[in-house]
Amino acid sequence: MKKVLPLLPILIFLFAKFSYANINNDPIDARLKNLANEMIIYKAPKEKHVVTIFTDISCGFCHKLHNKMKEYNDLGITVQYLAFPRNWKEEAKEREKKGAAKVMESIWCTADRKKSLDNAMKGETISPVSCEIDLGKHYNLGIELGVQGTPSILLENGTILAGYSVPEALNRRLNQN
Repeated sequence: MKKVLPLLPILIFLFAKFSYANINNDPIDARLKNLANEMIIYKAPKEKHVVTIFTDISCGFCHKLHNKMKEYNDLGITVQYLAFPRNWKEEAKEREKKGAAKVMESIWCTADRKKSLDNAMKGETISPVSCEIDLGKHYNLGIELGVQGTPSILLENGTILAGYSVPEALNRRLNQN
């Protein structure tokens, strides 16, 4: 036992670092409802589960996930997107959004957000558009929930999965809860 005690802080750190985050759902549900009108939603025809994905259009694995949208939806998984431009803080310091954050703002400001996001994920150019939307709310919620990169998948039970998950694996995980 004495040999294990010095290792305990290291083991706790490793467990916390590499385990899934699981948080109380009540405050999350309220925050998500406040952003409901700002989400880009890909509704499953026979919805069984709803996940919220923090995404960035400059993220390769976000593109990979988005390209599998039909498979997620066919499995009954509705996807709700929130913006999480990974370079948000650096761009904010320059007082003018550019790069991925600016393109994401344009996507969220268009009349057809889904079409704009689909086009951006295909690598097409998005015309600059601005509006009163504050993607900082999306980003800050992600930070508060422990999002450190994209894609990050928020499950219905409050668990955050970091990184890409193939549709079948995500479906299995959702069915376990």
